[in-house]
Amino acid sequence: MHIVVGAVVKKDNKYLLVQEAKEKCRGQWNLPAGHLDEGEVIFDAVIREAKEETGIDVVLTDFISIQNFPEKNGVFMAFNAVIKSGDIRVSDPSEILDVKWCSLAEIRSLDLRGDYVLDNILAAEEGRKYPLSIVQEMVK
Repeated sequence: MHIVVGAVVKKDNKYLLVQEAKEKCRGQWNLPAGHLDEGEVIFDAVIREAKEETGIDVVLTDFISIQNFPEKNGVFMAFNAVIKSGDIRVSDPSEILDVKWCSLAEIRSLDLRGDYVLDNILAAEEGRKYPLSIVQEMVK
């Protein structure tokens, strides 16, 4: 099964988004997200992807959702995260074109990578969250 993980990072009523550089989704906006590497712990993957794509170190606070990606034979798992340290930046222009903070109104007007981006931001806005321990139970 293919697992993709993403971080919902909120600061000052804005959410951190990345603009994709890969040809298949070039220019679309996404959560800081990526694939779980073989043998990697899910939490470590979210933290790694946030760092690779935005330059910041995050701490995971809650689990938001798991969504089915049947076209990819996989799932997307989203987590709330807060900034631990670092400044946002594009570290690899072949992967990410831009990184920016966006209000909910701005996000609604962007070309998003998929419905899951707004779905998870809205879930975070509404306070829908689960303890991280629920994910630990899922992967046992």
